[in-house]
Amino acid sequence: MNFRDILEQVDDEFSLNDPEIGKTEWDEVVGYFSSVFYYELENMISFARSFLPHHIFKESKIENLIYTEPIGVLCTTRLRPSNSYYEKRNLPLPAPENPNGYDATGIEFAVSLSRGALTDTQILIPRITVRFKVQGQHERENFQKFLTDHKRLFEIIYGNHNFEMETAGYFDKFVRYKGKSLLKKLDIYYNQEDDEHNFAIFKYFNKNMTMDSFISTFLKLLALYDCVYGYVQNKRNKDRILDHYFNLFVKSATT
Repeated sequence: MNFRDILEQVDDEFSLNDPEIGKTEWDEVVGYFSSVFYYELENMISFARSFLPHHIFKESKIENLIYTEPIGVLCTTRLRPSNSYYEKRNLPLPAPENPNGYDATGIEFAVSLSRGALTDTQILIPRITVRFKVQGQHERENFQKFLTDHKRLFEIIYGNHNFEMETAGYFDKFVRYKGKSLLKKLDIYYNQEDDEHNFAIFKYFNKNMTMDSFISTFLKLLALYDCVYGYVQNKRNKDRILDHYFNLFVKSATT
């Protein structure tokens, strides 16, 4: 089974015209889909290890999350900073490892599987979302420093990939911008005051996805997580993007 097959099965399992589902049935369905989804993601992570530096995984914690309430998202696999990152900053560990912790992880790379849904404004079909997220003032400020230092390389790696961006707060100028430039979206965003310090860069994939596009997105957003991780640590590693440029463009072109 591959990601397209999983999305086909999700489409068959859930009806948009009958969105309600009981808790017992939800647990059974999510249990099945999470197992096949995690299996495919383990293969993707193994593949990523051949392209990206091994410290990404040594410095991070991989979490498989299952949503126990019948909502849009079925399951998520995410990388977040290791526990020592929070301990060194005197912060509580995030949930779910710490039941009393925050949902926010500071930064994270996540891949989620979602069912279809009807909203007031659109029809959402089953999809996989690959996402890099910033959640916190310290992390938001350091992402801006990273972007300032490496704007040209960022534009080369991420500028022509049709990434979406969303914010937790509402910003009129950001919403009114209809262009595709991720760098422009970030420039608009960083000219606003964001009390929530929360934004995400992501891309959706439906059952018509191509694996080339999915793999490229997966590797690039995982690399972005690592680049920003290098900035938010006390001992900063500011040039990780140079290694990723080599791995994603030079190395991949010769293999």
